[in-house]
Amino acid sequence: MVAGTKREGHAIGDSGPAWFGYRMGVSETEFLSMNSPDRCGNAGALANSDFRTVSRTTAAAVAGLSVNHLEILVLGVVGAAVSLALTGYQFGIINNLFHLPIVAALYDEPQFRDDAFIQALRHYSSGVWMLLDGTGRYVSPYWLFLGLDYLSRMLSFVAFLCCGSLLGVTSTRQRVTFVVILCFSSLLHGYSYPGNGGLFINYFTHSEIANGTILLTFYFAARGRFAEALTLNGITFFINAFMAIWTIIPLGMIAALLLWRRELEVRSFLRRFGGGLIVGGLFALPVLRNIVSNPDAGAKAGVDFRHFLLEYYPDHILFMIATPRHMVALAVATVYGFICLYMFGERAAEFRAALWGSVLLYGIGIVLPAFTGLPLLLNFHLIRSSVVIQLLVVLASASLATSWLCGDDRNRSKFFGPLLLLADCTWRSVLPLGLAAIAVAAVVRSRGWRWCLLRTDYVVGALLVLVVWPRLVWQDVITNRAIAAQTSGWMAVGDWARTATRQDAMFLVPIKALPSDARPVAPAMSSAAPDPTENSETFEFESHRRVWVDFRRGAAVMWTPSYYATWRTRVSEVMALGSLADKLAYARQHDVDYVVDACRIGDDEHEAAVFRKGGLCVFPSSIPPGARNGH
Repeated sequence: MVAGTKREGHAIGDSGPAWFGYRMGVSETEFLSMNSPDRCGNAGALANSDFRTVSRTTAAAVAGLSVNHLEILVLGVVGAAVSLALTGYQFGIINNLFHLPIVAALYDEPQFRDDAFIQALRHYSSGVWMLLDGTGRYVSPYWLFLGLDYLSRMLSFVAFLCCGSLLGVTSTRQRVTFVVILCFSSLLHGYSYPGNGGLFINYFTHSEIANGTILLTFYFAARGRFAEALTLNGITFFINAFMAIWTIIPLGMIAALLLWRRELEVRSFLRRFGGGLIVGGLFALPVLRNIVSNPDAGAKAGVDFRHFLLEYYPDHILFMIATPRHMVALAVATVYGFICLYMFGERAAEFRAALWGSVLLYGIGIVLPAFTGLPLLLNFHLIRSSVVIQLLVVLASASLATSWLCGDDRNRSKFFGPLLLLADCTWRSVLPLGLAAIAVAAVVRSRGWRWCLLRTDYVVGALLVLVVWPRLVWQDVITNRAIAAQTSGWMAVGDWARTATRQDAMFLVPIKALPSDARPVAPAMSSAAPDPTENSETFEFESHRRVWVDFRRGAAVMWTPSYYATWRTRVSEVMALGSLADKLAYARQHDVDYVVDACRIGDDEHEAAVFRKGGLCVFPSSIPPGARNGH
């Protein structure tokens, strides 16, 4: 409870027992009845589904009396470990292409002095990578990324538990149930619906750290503590600038709700807002400085930015490329989240406001590309904010399932609660089952059928533990094994290149097709050979050798527009190459020393490889000494 806050139209101090120098607006008798525990050990104000007239901030104050911060931390530690074990961890894949050269500080090495992509990474504006610049000299990036991946996941669990405490997840039993649901939640596994924001994924990036800070931002805002909320938003900006932009509308709607309901005085809000803005700004300042210092900032790529996105990776920005199935799935998930939050009544008012704000932001992201191709605006990745929508939906659905599973209502705990668990913790396509369960439960409750003999808890439990969860885990195991096999091949090639080739050697590696001009890669004759276009991101880091071009490098155009012409030209040229002979000829023409390709058994050309590993072969282009043109 904080000074300057009002409850239900009455200023603090009107009545009720004093806590931390403030009064709760209820009598001692009412307070004791609100906190009488049920059979799960829940405080009455938070466990009673009929307790819906008490304000969110009053309920938050009641919850604060019994919050066990150590328990939340311990469960966050355990939940993160279990979750990370389930998703698995891979090193050097996908967006690690941008991260590994930074931790190795490749841009400081002489052979990369004229490499436009590597030099562009100096302005990769995330404070996380600014802090980690050059750390590869002192600590193994593999273990560094694993540790950060775990801490990132733990922060998300702690943030979920904090937010859950405002929705009644307060007892040990409830929190354990809540954590189990989070570990197996289908909406948290992988990436969000149209927008492809990362949630619980199998490798480390900085953006997933911001998932936890965003939830904590909403947690403090829901309690009227906007100084802490804006400070956390500054930290989010330090981690990922555009993700901090995503919270502006939701935070504004939470603030408007509290002010409209007179649960927060204008003067108090402005004081906290100003303090939080100043502290948060200090965290944002290094990132802003890096952005402004980029000499390419504001330059033009020579092509409509929307056209570039269609050539490269439109999923974060252009809603029109999403499949109808994913569009419908996001709509269903959003409706499910709203219904779950409305089941909590006034206790969830601030989280409903946050979800409405996130939906509004997403809607802006859908229509924005139709009105502008300005990179400054499109680079906010507004439809990628679907990750925030799904975080709030998971919070709502996991809290409701926990409340029902641990409640006194037998229909909910033995029949409908397990159905919510089944909807949340299997596949995303099963989510409508949760909507059906809530609808039928409402009918049953309205009819007064209090003691239904039917129960689903044992059946659902057996189905999840013996069939569904093992299958989901095994699918992840298979995927991670395939990725590890491919990555290990590229690591071996990189290690060889670092020891067996000149420091200024350049490599031509297989690249992925452009979405707008897809051509299939020639199939390898060996069925065991990996796809050479996949998981090569670790090669440059392992080898400390230059790469002619890579499809994923195109992301640098977003902050270094002048790189577009180089990237687009080289990708188009390499994609037009068919045989190994064509690639070797192209390599010689452009002073590229080596070509990496998939090994093909029985092909005479491939017998000339100077190194083989994991289905990958390295071929010299045989550039005569002294014939380099300094590319």
